[in-house]
Amino acid sequence: MNTKRMNRTYSQEFKQEAVEQGYSVAEAACSLGVNASLIYKWREVIEAQANGYALSVSEREELKCSLSRSGYYAWLKRPAKLMTGYELTLYRRAKALFHQSRQS
Repeated sequence: MNTKRMNRTYSQEFKQEAVEQGYSVAEAACSLGVNASLIYKWREVIEAQANGYALSVSEREELKCSLSRSGYYAWLKRPAKLMTGYELTLYRRAKALFHQSRQS
């Protein structure tokens, strides 16, 4: 019997509520019927977004449309230059997005 495994997707609201329920991760995972590691991952992403370390969903979509793999590597090989604060922030976000997208 060949059954294809389907990955479930959860809305951002569901993830937010799962993280902020006030229960322990194990209790929340059991009551929602999800793996505890998912809740840990969701919590990490939500905290990073709140602290400005990760891109929001809209920022991620904006960069995803304009950032290709080859473009990223070409950009890495360019010589270093002085950056404005905005460029440095953009650099850090682009780098984090690239590494995060390769781990998912």
